[in-house]
Amino acid sequence: MTEIIIVFVLIGAALVWLTILTYLLLQDRKFLSRFFPNVQNEVGDETVTLRSQFAEILVKLDHFAERERVTAKHLQELRKEGLNFIQIVEMMRYNPYGDVGGDQSFSLLLADAKKNGILLTSLHTRSGTRSYIKPINEGKSEIELSEEEKKLLSKIN
Repeated sequence: MTEIIIVFVLIGAALVWLTILTYLLLQDRKFLSRFFPNVQNEVGDETVTLRSQFAEILVKLDHFAERERVTAKHLQELRKEGLNFIQIVEMMRYNPYGDVGGDQSFSLLLADAKKNGILLTSLHTRSGTRSYIKPINEGKSEIELSEEEKKLLSKIN
């Protein structure tokens, strides 16, 4: 007799457990059906299931992952290429001669990220203006620099 009671208790417990699982499954389906309502496809006779919609999303995610990989590769190439463009611009105005009023002379430094570029200097005097261009390689000049030019170049080194 106790064996029959144990069997009924186990069957009852299994039924309660199945009822709870069924309720939870229906709640999940109800939740997911809000995101993926059943719709008719172009043919019109077949409804799109939740499984097919998930499969479609996975295909799109794979596509986006591939696009992200390609975009990351292009971004890396652009970063590498961008090192060769002018990124450093420094300018200094000064008066190298005491007899000329104002800071009419200037030095302009244009360099890339590798500190390669030019140093443009314009010296203004009473008799005229002279301009000089000096190449800069890795933050250094092979041509002798004035004190103002050295001071300007020291800002990037």
